[in-house]
Amino acid sequence: MSRTLFTVGPVNVEADVLQSMTKPMITHRCKEYKELHAGIVEKIRKALNTDMDVFLVGGSATVMLEAAVRNGVSDRMLGITNGSFGNRSIELGELNGKNVQKVQVPWGKAMKPADIDGKVSKDTEAVCWVSNESSTGVFSDSVALAKEVRSQNPDSLVFVDAVTSAFAMDLRLKDIDADSVVFGTQKALALPPGLAIMLCSERLLEKAKKVANRGFYTDLLKIKKQSDVSYALTTPPVSLMYGL
Repeated sequence: MSRTLFTVGPVNVEADVLQSMTKPMITHRCKEYKELHAGIVEKIRKALNTDMDVFLVGGSATVMLEAAVRNGVSDRMLGITNGSFGNRSIELGELNGKNVQKVQVPWGKAMKPADIDGKVSKDTEAVCWVSNESSTGVFSDSVALAKEVRSQNPDSLVFVDAVTSAFAMDLRLKDIDADSVVFGTQKALALPPGLAIMLCSERLLEKAKKVANRGFYTDLLKIKKQSDVSYALTTPPVSLMYGL
């Protein structure tokens, strides 16, 4: 049955992409997989004009949003929200036992540097927000927000949820200088859901070495070790990767 999806995501997947996902299955520990993994990482870096580590993890993007919190925050973080998914990032911090300061911006309004003026303290380990809030369709200037964060605390990490903005608009990643940028396959990449992608900074990896209780599936140091040799930490969705 033919149908058209008018949702933020998942979106319609082109027939040739679906066909590419029917290739015979391979093990994720073979040479062919390594070449597939390395090729995807290289193309993502080139397309987004970034030198950050690119981590490919099976699951919703939410798992890597949680990974950023579990690896980058020992105690205090700040979350700016103007919608449902901004609230989710804050909830991830709270559920993982972090001391979260919430800055509420009215739904339907873009988040601006003035909203966090004077709110990023020397103890704020990370600040998180959604670049394009899916629940309202409002885009906020992450470059301006990151600049404001760093003007108040140069050591604070910056976590950006780019689920509905990555590959849909120019994020100016080098200008943001973020530490975590997370998105999935089911939005602008126009693939089925199931693969989370994180761009990760060296700062975040260094901070992770000092943070306890990173988990296993969300341990960025474990993920990094495998990613460096073009492997995934756990079994990845290989068919999705063929599509990508």
